[in-house]
Formats: sequence, C-alpha cells, structure tokens
Amino acid sequence: SHMTYTVNRDDAFMTLPSTFIYIVVFMVLVQSHLAIYRRQLIERSLEDCLNGSNPRESADQNIDDLDTWWEWAIDVGVKVPLAKPRQGVKNQDLEQEFEKFFLASRHILIGDIRMRYTTFNGREEVVWLLNSNVAKEHLEQNPGSYSDSAKEAAEFLRDKGGWKSEEIENLWLSFITYDELAEAFAVTQAWTWIDRYGQATPVINSDAILVKPYGLKIFWLCATIFFDVVFFILVLSMLYSEGRDACASLRLGLDEFYDYLEIWNIVDWISIALSITVMVLWIVCILSMEDPIVQKLIGKEGLLKEDPMNFDEKQLEQIFDKVKLLRTQFSGLQTAMALNVCSIVMKFFKAFQSNPRLKVVTDTFRHASEDLAHFFIIFLTTFLPFTVIGHILFGNDIPELGSLISSISTGVTLLMGDFGWYVEVAPESLSSTLPSGMPSIFLFLWFFLFNFVMVLVVLNMLLAVVLEHYTNIAEEIRDEVDAPPIWEQVVRYLTFRRETRGFIQMAHMVRLLERDDQPAHAMLGVSKASLMEAFSGMTDKQGEWLMEFLQKKIHDRRQVEINHDEHANHSHQILEVVQENSERLSEIRNKVSAPFPDLRSKMDLVLESMKDLKREMKDLKKDQKDICRQMEKAIGIPSREDHS
Repeated sequence: SHMTYTVNRDDAFMTLPSTFIYIVVFMVLVQSHLAIYRRQLIERSLEDCLNGSNPRESADQNIDDLDTWWEWAIDVGVKVPLAKPRQGVKNQDLEQEFEKFFLASRHILIGDIRMRYTTFNGREEVVWLLNSNVAKEHLEQNPGSYSDSAKEAAEFLRDKGGWKSEEIENLWLSFITYDELAEAFAVTQAWTWIDRYGQATPVINSDAILVKPYGLKIFWLCATIFFDVVFFILVLSMLYSEGRDACASLRLGLDEFYDYLEIWNIVDWISIALSITVMVLWIVCILSMEDPIVQKLIGKEGLLKEDPMNFDEKQLEQIFDKVKLLRTQFSGLQTAMALNVCSIVMKFFKAFQSNPRLKVVTDTFRHASEDLAHFFIIFLTTFLPFTVIGHILFGNDIPELGSLISSISTGVTLLMGDFGWYVEVAPESLSSTLPSGMPSIFLFLWFFLFNFVMVLVVLNMLLAVVLEHYTNIAEEIRDEVDAPPIWEQVVRYLTFRRETRGFIQMAHMVRLLERDDQPAHAMLGVSKASLMEAFSGMTDKQGEWLMEFLQKKIHDRRQVEINHDEHANHSHQILEVVQENSERLSEIRNKVSAPFPDLRSKMDLVLESMKDLKREMKDLKKDQKDICRQMEKAIGIPSREDHS
C-alpha cells in the first residue's frame, strides 16, 4: 500500500510538467495551422462586401420573401462580384493582360457566380451564370460585359427558368475568390431559407482556406516545422510510456490489465488517440492543399498563373468542390483539436491528484456532488416553468421567446446578465399592451420575478453551496500532515529520483506485488533478504533503501496511531468530566429549586450549556477520527483494517 500510493502520486505529479509543455506546443500549432484569426478577417471582409453597408440594399435588411430575394440577387448579389474589374499580368512569362474582378480590394473572383436552389421535395438545380447559354450569347455580342451578362442570366432564371416556384425552400448565390497576399481561397455564399410558413431567413457566410500549409517566409516555416516535430516527439513519448505500462500489465494476465485500465490511464489513451488523429488530419489537409486542381491555379509567390475568367463549368465545379472539401477537412481538424484540448484539461486534473492544494477544486465538487444534485433539481423545477410561461405569454411578440428552445436559451442568457432584448421591448407605460394584446405589466412582472428568484436567490444559493464545501476542503488542507507547496514537492521528487537512480522501478514492483495469482512477495514478514529474493535483480543498495523507506512509513503510521489514541483518551476524559459535572449540577438544581425558583431557571440554562458542551465533545471526537484518517491517507499509510 505504501509503494502503491507513492507510485500513483509520482505518476500523477510527473504528468503536470509534461502536460504543460504539451499544451504550450499545441497552442502554437493551433495558431499556426488553423490560422483562425487570419481566416476570420478574410471571411468578415467578404461577408461585409456582399451584404453591403447601405441599409436599402443589404441582404439582412431587405430579404423577406422570394421576390425580394431576387431583387437583391440581381441588383446586389450578382453585381458585387463583377463590379470592379482591374487589368493585371498573369506572370512574367505571359505577355497579354487579363481582367481580374476584385471584391473587398484584394479578393479575386474565380471564374463565375454559382446559383442553386432546392425544393421541399428534394429537387435541386445548379447554374453557373456566366457559363449559361443566355450569358454566353450576351458576351458574344458584348465582349467583356460580364456584369450585364450575369444579370441577364439571373433575370432569365427568375422569369423563364422556373426559379420563382412556390416549392423552393432554399436558395444559394455562391462564388469563389482568391487572395494573392494572404494565399487563401474562400467560398462565399448568400443563403436564404424560406420555410413553409413564409418566413425568409437570409444568411451570408464565407469560408476561407489557406493553401500554403507553412507559408513562404523562412522563419515561420522553420518555426512551425520545429513545433510539429516537437509535438510528434511528445506524442511518441506518451505512446511509448503508456504502451510500455499496458504491455507490462498484459504480460501479467488479463486481470492485471483490467486493473491497469483505471480512469486516468484511459484519459491518457484518449489524449494519445486524439493527438494522432490531429496529426493524421493535418497531413490530409496538406495533401488536399497540394492537390493539382488547386495548385495549377497558383504560381510562385502565391500569384494566380491562369486567367480566372477562362474556366468552364466543369473546371469551376471541380475547384468549388475541392475548396469545400478542404474546408470540411479543416472543420474536422478543428473539432479534433478542440476535443484534444478537453483531454489535456483532464490530464491536468490527473496531475492535480498528486497534491492536495492542486486538487482543491475537484475535491470541492466531489464533496458537494450530493448538494449540487439536489440543488439542480430545485433549479430545473424553478427555471423551466419560468421559460415555459415566458414562451406561452410572450412568444407571439418577442422572437427570443418564440419557441421553447429559444425561450430556454433566453433564460440562460438572462442568468448570465444579458438583458439587451428586454431593453428593446421594455414598456414605457405599464398600462400599454404588446402587439398581440398582452398587457405589458405581465412582461414586467415576469422579468422582475425571474431576476429576483433565479438570479438573486437561486444562483446565490448555488454559490453558497460551493463556497461552503470549498471552505471545508481548505480547512482540511491546512490540517493535513503532508500537503506541501508544489515547489517543495518538486524538491522531494527530485531527491527521490536521485536516490532511486539505477533501481528496479517501483511501478514494476507494485505490478508484481498486486498479481492475484502469484504475488511477488507472498510472505507476511518483510526483510532485505525477502525483498531481494522476491525481486530478481535488486541490489543490496536498493534493498537497504527500500527497508528504510518502509520503516519510515511504519514509524509515521505508529506516530499517527499514538497521537490518535492520545487525543481519543483526552477527549474521553473530558467527556467523563462533563458528564459528571452535569449530573452534579442536576442534583444541585433539584435541591435549590423549591426555595429559590429564580435560581432554577438559571440552573436550567447552565445544564443546557453543559449538554451542548457534551454534544460538541462527541462531535470533536468524531472529527479527530476523520483527521486521523486524512493524516494516514496523506502520508500513504493503509487503514487499520488493511494493515491487519
């Protein structure tokens, strides 16, 4: 038991520095590989450009049905990508110039504008406007008039192509762009969903993808590759360490392997699996970036090397599908990285088990689990009725309460202090009514009661529950025998590693000792000779060190037992004195109660105080037993039952 405690504590402790290094390296890879900030800037610029800043033309302000969608698509959606042609040279080897159409100053349109619709029964149709017959005829008559040709093709689809059917549920206007400075493709889509009830929901979204996995600047290239190599070494190190322990347990039998599969080892394997998944997905993304369909467009220094307006419909569809696939792969990579961060957090919690001061949060929630479970029953039975009432009474007037899901979501935001929606609909007069005819005073009362009950009362109850248990845990830590600061524990661990250098690993010895069929040391008595006989290869030096280690643990246990017995005897003596004095006071009270009635009441108070003192002494005796158990656990001493 002494050795098992030491092994588990040291294993958890060594997880802390390795996990800290791991997460620092991982953060660098997240920043360099995902490039979320740079991609976000690209996406935001394209979305703002397509939506427009003029409220009379913006999609989110003007689309409310199929007719207005077509008005926006023809006047704005088709016009914006083809509005700003600029002459440019493909590269030094190409003499002729060609037009590039720019969006948001830097993004070059690739070829065409794609329109697509789907109906309620699943039918869909896709058209590239400039590659349609109508646009081609117009371009033959008016060379270079791309904007007018696309507009004429869109009008044909609306008026004669059947694209204004009442069966249409979704409409998309999409295009691909490339930013030569950022070396990034982007697919921008204006999507409108028209539900069965006539509500139109316009959404403009852009997905940007970098096509150079490591960039062109030599410093960032070397730095990123360096951290990739470090990450690979860290994952390989974790795989080797856990694989060695798993194989060692498996060699001792399935029972020992099942014992190995405890929660923290499973966490380690989950982290390893997610790390390998991240590496595989990154390699897949690199291969997609190097796909010929993508790379044939890009020359040296990230510049376009082909005229982007000369692609036919088949080529455009291939580029569109490849960029969307690359975006999907990046989404998978982002998901795997996010899950990997969760596993890293779990590894930190494993490391916190090595020191009482580090695991105070986990201990607090573990001790408070029963109270929290009962609290959340109270919370849900109070919170859900409020959200349901809000949906029933005000769902017709307030979009945030329009459905049960949105009402629950609004309730959560209210708990977090977000009252923006209420400020917009707050009644100026309590005698007014909402558009549906609901009196405004009902909304005021609902909002007031929700904040008073849920925010001021219930959430403060939750805070009180957590703080109470946290205070108790903090007091227990102050009373623990072995709760050193982390820097002192580092010194102890380094001393331990220095003293045991060249010894048989204690973890291996523990596995042999815990074998169910053939334990390594079956005899009850422990001596240097018995240890060396049980573990082949053990040196005299290790045998002597191990005996000193065990003797120190036994001495610590005996000291705890002596202190416990002394405290118990002392408490018992105090309890007997309290009991004896209580009985004497009771006799005195009976003798003086008749001639001195006032004194009887005072004696009653004294007796009650004595009874309270007696109860407190019993509680003190119980607390002393709990403290003793904590001391035994802190120094790695088995309980008396286990010891026997």
